[in-house]
Amino acid sequence: MTGLCLSVFASSEASSKDSKPKNWFKRLKGFAKSRKAMVEELAGETASYKKISGAIRENQLQKGKTASYIETKYGKPVVILPEEEGAFAKWVYKPSGTSFFSGEKAYLFFDKDDKLIEWQLLCSEKK
Repeated sequence: MTGLCLSVFASSEASSKDSKPKNWFKRLKGFAKSRKAMVEELAGETASYKKISGAIRENQLQKGKTASYIETKYGKPVVILPEEEGAFAKWVYKPSGTSFFSGEKAYLFFDKDDKLIEWQLLCSEKK
C-alpha cells in the first residue's frame, strides 16, 4: 500500500508544471519521517499492552492506584472512553495489530477520582 501511495504522490507531483524537484524531495522526506513516527507509535501501543496484560496476568494491579501512576508505570492507553458502565473512564490497551472489535485487549476502569476500580483482559482464541 505504501508503494501505491508513494507512486500516486510522485506522479501527481511530477505532473505539476510549477513543481520543483527540491519540493518533491522535501515532501518525500516528510512522508518518511511521518511513517517512522507512526511505526514508533504502533510499537509503543504494543509495548504498553504487553506491560499491562502481564501485570493483569501476574495479579500486580491494585485497586485504588491513580491513572497517572498506571500511565507512568505501564504506558499510555490506545484510547480513553469516558463514562463507561458505572466507571468514570475506561482505558483500552491493545497490540497494534489488533482491531478494536476483535483480538486481545485490556480494559482498565477508573472512578471519578481517577482511581483504578476494575480491569479486564480479553484474550483472542487461538485456532
